[in-house]
Amino acid sequence: RRVQQLSSAIAARMKERGVYDDELTPQLVDMIGLASILHDVGKVATPDHILLKPGAHTEEERALMQTHAAVGRSVLERAANMVDGVSYLTYGAEIAGGHHEHWDGGGYPNQLKGKQIPLSARIVAVVDVFDSLLHERPYKEPWPYPEVMTYIRDRSGTQFDPEVVDALVAAGATSPRPGSAI
Repeated sequence: RRVQQLSSAIAARMKERGVYDDELTPQLVDMIGLASILHDVGKVATPDHILLKPGAHTEEERALMQTHAAVGRSVLERAANMVDGVSYLTYGAEIAGGHHEHWDGGGYPNQLKGKQIPLSARIVAVVDVFDSLLHERPYKEPWPYPEVMTYIRDRSGTQFDPEVVDALVAAGATSPRPGSAI
């Protein structure tokens, strides 16, 4: 729910600011929240002993973990093709396949760069890292909020689309509050 709410808030803020009007369609704004919760669906193909490992992954384990982006895209593309028109599954496939791509081309699985990465995936990339760092995971403790924001800001223009980072800040990601999206 946190990823869903924050993805929707960022898209709405970007729309208000007139950012990427050609990409940020009313349909995307409407569907990104629901689609965003599917971003890691490809992890169903990752064995639990790797997915839930409390320590660092080996190179082989990391390579296997990274396949979740392509697996998720493939699964969701097949599902999207079973319905007419563009649906949240269409955006879910974009997000699943692109949320680990980096603005500078250094991500995976396809080393896409800049606007080659679908906007839906660029938004969820920021939200996913923000949420992952801020909350406990089997392999790490939660980071303090100021460190999370410093990490995100430091990667604006390299890992993350600068406009999405600006929208995260503008959407009110100033401090975590109980029951809030952040």
